[in-house]
Amino acid sequence: PLSEPQERRLLDYLDEKYREVHQEYSKRHEPASKLPTLRAYLDSMRSLLALTLQVPPVAPSGMLRISLLLRFTNTVVEDVLGYPPDSTDLVPLLKWLDLLDRGWFSVLCMQAWDPVRGEGADLPQHLLEKIPPATQTDRTRVHSLLVTGTSMLEDWMEGKREDGEDSLVHDMRRLGHQSAFDELFHRTLTRLRELESDEEGDEEELLARLPSWDSGAKGLDGDADGLNEGRVDTGGSDDDMEEAVYDNSGS
Repeated sequence: PLSEPQERRLLDYLDEKYREVHQEYSKRHEPASKLPTLRAYLDSMRSLLALTLQVPPVAPSGMLRISLLLRFTNTVVEDVLGYPPDSTDLVPLLKWLDLLDRGWFSVLCMQAWDPVRGEGADLPQHLLEKIPPATQTDRTRVHSLLVTGTSMLEDWMEGKREDGEDSLVHDMRRLGHQSAFDELFHRTLTRLRELESDEEGDEEELLARLPSWDSGAKGLDGDADGLNEGRVDTGGSDDDMEEAVYDNSGS
């Protein structure tokens, strides 16, 4: 895992890189911008994605990796929509989103990231035991980001293009890439469903081990009977009780 000073340096470095990208992104319509096209933007963010995924997955760095990847995903989805749809960007965009899908899949599978192969790598068991799984809150955020982001991308593709040609969706279908878009983030979404199913199975197993209500009720009835058998007779008057207390206090 990263030490605290290393984490601080990493966060400072990423913050600076995000600022640089944002400055260039905000000038994307200007001739001097370094990110005038969507392809240029995606290329600039690729190194940030690789660095984020290479944060060690073992605790406590593992939770940092998830947090940083959530930030990264949210930023990219919003920024992509700021560029006009262009058919020349279609294939690079789909490939880039597929890489992001593989990244999230590796995180949810508690794998390390192999930047050369562009996919997760399994870790030995003694390290897996030190990796914090994604929380329910994090998984919900990931699911929401990807599902909402896909819907927003589809709306963006259906928008009017600057050249007045058919929408990017038309080009996507014509070029045979519709299936690739339909399967966006399929690895991650499948893994999220598996994790949800595993949790439900664990809950059912836990409930099965708990005593049933009937057996618990019988035990309660037995306890109540015992209490009734040993109850104190309060049929006497208050005067009798006071007298008994007085007699005992003097003994």
